[in-house]
Amino acid sequence: MRSLMLPLVLPLLLVSASLAASPAHALPVAASGWPDVQGGPAHAGYQPRAGLTGAPGLVDWSLGVKPSRAPIVVDGALYVPETTTMRKLTPTGERLPFAAGPSWWIGQPVSDGHAVYAVTFAEFGQGELRSYAPSGAVRWSAALPGANSGDNTGAAGGLVVTTSGSQCRYTCAVSTIGAYDTATGHRVWQHDIEGEAGFERPTLTAGRVLWPTLTTVAVPRTSAAAAEQSPAAGWRLTALNARTGAEAWHAAGPGTLQGTAADDSTVYTAGNELCARALTDGKVRWCRADRAYDTVAVSPGTVYATSNGHLLALDPADGRPRWNAGIGTDPVHPPVIAGGMVMLHHSAGDQSALLVLAAKDGHRLSETKLGPGLPGMLTVAGGRVYAVHDYTGLVALRP
Repeated sequence: MRSLMLPLVLPLLLVSASLAASPAHALPVAASGWPDVQGGPAHAGYQPRAGLTGAPGLVDWSLGVKPSRAPIVVDGALYVPETTTMRKLTPTGERLPFAAGPSWWIGQPVSDGHAVYAVTFAEFGQGELRSYAPSGAVRWSAALPGANSGDNTGAAGGLVVTTSGSQCRYTCAVSTIGAYDTATGHRVWQHDIEGEAGFERPTLTAGRVLWPTLTTVAVPRTSAAAAEQSPAAGWRLTALNARTGAEAWHAAGPGTLQGTAADDSTVYTAGNELCARALTDGKVRWCRADRAYDTVAVSPGTVYATSNGHLLALDPADGRPRWNAGIGTDPVHPPVIAGGMVMLHHSAGDQSALLVLAAKDGHRLSETKLGPGLPGMLTVAGGRVYAVHDYTGLVALRP
């Protein structure tokens, strides 16, 4: 799990109630757009209706905008956050009217198809959760408790959930999660969780809100005073009932969680090891401790994870590798799966590149240089792939 200082990349999220059929591991069906980071509330990274007819290797257009987070696509329009404001674009890059006024800072947007949701700040410590109409008009706003918000926002079953610190500025021993009605902004439930919210997004399924926090764990010292303990970085993954906010289970360990993704029955976590846990009770189904893992994504029947310059495809039932492809670098952001392809935005020498591999066996289909810039999240919709250079540009590719 990456702890980033405000206002760096801080993801948010949204939900879909329908499920795609799959024999053992169903996934929420993503809309034809891309209304959330990693395409859906479970952050699976899977888009079955992306409209791609082949490997996206041609640059369709690029803009010198300064996206601070990932664009989302709703009803064919792109919403691009730019630190203090948000712009709305056509799929071909033309600007559309969007009336949202500037803020001191605006977070990662998400949508439920009816509205766009984002955390905004008038100034540091004065956070609001806002609901925007497609025109940019504010439908409602809700003040967030605490002086620190991690921009960790998502939506599930008519609720928007977000987190804030308990009157703390940079680090929090306890973080607060609140759920708000998407129609009115009324707070439905609130829950305190051990640890600092950091800037990690929640992973949402039909019945669970899964939230990673930064904690400290007691680690034995190697000195003669072996009985003494010293604090070290640790993680806690808390699973809440999506309707009531009550804790269902939690898992914890040393080190950091780099990412989570879920299907309808299992949550997969990447960190010092890659693990699969049951959504209902957190029971460990399997773990791979052979290496550290950087990111994770899941499609029906396959888990994808990056580690030490490699992309691995794994059996979701037991974690056994199906194929292992060298990718050269370790991407910061998870892969995206669409059209029978796995796509990664990574560093390639002095440029970033979109790397496309076949989902079936991992062979390379294309690698397209995108110019200098820090690789950001991928957005896939309407036959195009949108690649962000954090704070410097947006590139649209097509087959």
